[in-house]
Amino acid sequence: MVTKAVDLPDDPARVDPQRVIDWVEHHVDDRAEAVFLAGNGFRAAGAVEELELRTGRLILEANQALLWGILAATGTGWDITDNGRLLRASTSTT
Repeated sequence: MVTKAVDLPDDPARVDPQRVIDWVEHHVDDRAEAVFLAGNGFRAAGAVEELELRTGRLILEANQALLWGILAATGTGWDITDNGRLLRASTSTT
C-alpha cells in the first residue's frame, strides 16, 4: 500500500521530523509490516527511531537503506545508534 503525506508542506525544508512522526503514526495501515519513507529532501532520518518505538514496525528511509546497502556490500561492520533497527550493530561478513 502506498500513502502520500498530503497534509505535510510541499517545501521539504519546512517538514521537520516531528511532523513526519505524527503523520505516519496516525496514517499507517494496520496491515503494514514496515514503513518506507521515500524522502524528497525532507528530514526523515530524524523520525526513524521514534516511529519504530511508536508503531512497533520496521521504518526504512531512503538514505538509511542506501547506507545499509553500501555497508553490507562492502562487508563493513557497523554500530550506528538512534537510526532504527536496520542500522543497529552488525558484524563484518568478510
